[in-house]
Amino acid sequence: MLTDIQNMKIFFFSLFLLIFFINPTFAGTAGPGPDPIFSELPKGVEAAFKQKNYRTVMKLCRPLAEQGNPAAETMVAWLYRDGLGVKRNYKEAVKWYRKAAEQNYPRAQQLLSYLYYDGLGIKQDRRDACFWWILGIETDGTPMMCITHLTRGEIKEVHQRVEKWRAEHPSPAPKKK
Repeated sequence: MLTDIQNMKIFFFSLFLLIFFINPTFAGTAGPGPDPIFSELPKGVEAAFKQKNYRTVMKLCRPLAEQGNPAAETMVAWLYRDGLGVKRNYKEAVKWYRKAAEQNYPRAQQLLSYLYYDGLGIKQDRRDACFWWILGIETDGTPMMCITHLTRGEIKEVHQRVEKWRAEHPSPAPKKK
């Protein structure tokens, strides 16, 4: 017989999975969709992506990624993660997501967390997954994947890491249009 806490964990984890797999922003190769990332990338990237011309997307984004543009780094990682126009390579995806994540790019932080969570291209580490996820979300909530797989002490440790990170890596000023 399951305890109330176990039932609650199962419920919230199921809810998380439901949201994760139904929401096209997170599911498989759905791609960035209406993601604002396109507004931070060169003209032509969004059209090429929608036309599934992923080699053009890589051709436009890779040089910017190599110059440290976090939106381009995130897109390059996305292409490697899903094998779009390139051979699927999770290690390359981790490399590019990490570069953008370390520049406080929330989208990359969230997506890097999934690779840690599943152990794709990097050793599976649910604490690191929660660390990057929390950095990537713009609330102080604890994601359900953390609650279902970590102890209260481990969650507290992750939150302490997040606070230390935020103190050491101030958010960039909003871009002026």
